[in-house]
Amino acid sequence: MNIARGDLAERIKRNIDRLKGEEYRYPAVFHRDDDWPGDWVGRTLLALCEQYEATGRTDTELFSRLKEIFDRLDEHVNADSYCGELLGGEVVNEQQLSGNNWYIRALCAYCVITHDDKTYERLQTIANRFLPAIVPFYETYPVERKESEGGVSGHIVNGAVNGWRLSSDVGCAFILLDGITALYATLGDPAVLAAAKQIADKFLTFDYNACRFQTHATLSATRGVARIARFTGEEKYLLAAERNFALYERTGCTVNYANYNWFRRADSWTEPCGFLDSLILSFELYRLTKKENYLQFCNRVYFNAICAAQRKNGGAGCETCLSEGNAVLRVHMYEAFFCCTMRLANGLNYIRQGLFMQSGGELTVAYALSGEYRSQNLHVLYDFDAERAVIRITVEQGEDLAMRLYLPEGAELLPDGKYVTGREGCFAKLVHLNAGKYEFAFTAAAEEEIRCGRTVRFYADRLLTRKEFAYGTKTFASEVGAYGALADCIGVEERFGIDAFVQNV
Repeated sequence: MNIARGDLAERIKRNIDRLKGEEYRYPAVFHRDDDWPGDWVGRTLLALCEQYEATGRTDTELFSRLKEIFDRLDEHVNADSYCGELLGGEVVNEQQLSGNNWYIRALCAYCVITHDDKTYERLQTIANRFLPAIVPFYETYPVERKESEGGVSGHIVNGAVNGWRLSSDVGCAFILLDGITALYATLGDPAVLAAAKQIADKFLTFDYNACRFQTHATLSATRGVARIARFTGEEKYLLAAERNFALYERTGCTVNYANYNWFRRADSWTEPCGFLDSLILSFELYRLTKKENYLQFCNRVYFNAICAAQRKNGGAGCETCLSEGNAVLRVHMYEAFFCCTMRLANGLNYIRQGLFMQSGGELTVAYALSGEYRSQNLHVLYDFDAERAVIRITVEQGEDLAMRLYLPEGAELLPDGKYVTGREGCFAKLVHLNAGKYEFAFTAAAEEEIRCGRTVRFYADRLLTRKEFAYGTKTFASEVGAYGALADCIGVEERFGIDAFVQNV
């Protein structure tokens, strides 16, 4: 079992505290979905499931609130077990499809936790009635939307085009690929996989840049494509997922590893839902390919996008986009409590789940974060201290343990002649660890690189910036002196926001 410690544990705790607010419990949770049927309740239920898992299923209050909502679903879903109006076969609401994605994901997550028969039956009904009603529409999905349309929350922009009531969040109908592939993982129904592949095949025909797809929608759908690759072993889906990720990294990702809300819209705003998707997709691609650049991407999203976007109240909000044309990071919306706060739970728990990976007598640490790993024959505490440039390891249980530690670019463990055997790609290798406490110093340099047309520096995966104001931020021992890591919104007074200048060096 992976257990969060240190910074990640604090972020999970704050998010849980925020999710215990009244808007995320019965009955309020059922009265927020008018424009996006299933979205608020689905995201909330999924967030509660994720954070209940993050606590090791020990937070009884969290589970009580979760169960209270599930027990009332019959009063708020339609006769075919999904949210919103029953589909009549003539017109489909894009935002209803997107919203039901999170509802389906939540049902699948609840099944994992409870093995509840009624929830399983709901999923079967959705597979048998909802999917056949919506799959044919995807073949005629139109992408034309006015560039000026669309806010943070999105809205319907037309009467009906090709049978579609379209959203300003271009492409959000394809978010449902995430839910359909999760549904297949739960039910194992070949018809569900066939539906997922049909929708994926259509999704992969679009030029997301030219159509100005929403990056969140593109990344969520691509997560579904990556799952299809994992389920089927079909190379075309893996190559497509990697291609989409590369496109996002080139044209949808900001200097600090957040996202533009739409492709080719650097003047828009970041959306935690989107860059959390990018982290999850990147880690899934690492699992499928073992390409280490994906791990660096995940770490940098955490330190530079998530840390900036999580607010002191535990929720998540939007910023301006750091780009070639904008060097100042400012709060665009203090908290997107209607979507990003809930998705943050998904992202934080996903990071916790991926902290450690054991294979035989070797333990891999995938993030430059602190955590704890427990298995039947192994118990390890791990602390990555970037401020003091030291890694601390306590082996409570285990013999002759080998470890692979993710190290940021520019960091090197100091040789000790006994345990440190060198570096392999982005991993430092340790051997022959037995019960006891260990401490390993590392050196790190501020690495210069070009991102989004700007020459910037990263120190231990942290973007270095100059601040417009002074506060007690951590600084790092590097040659850049006056620079410090990108501001952390849970450690800054809210009145300041997180104004930070990214200057060419």
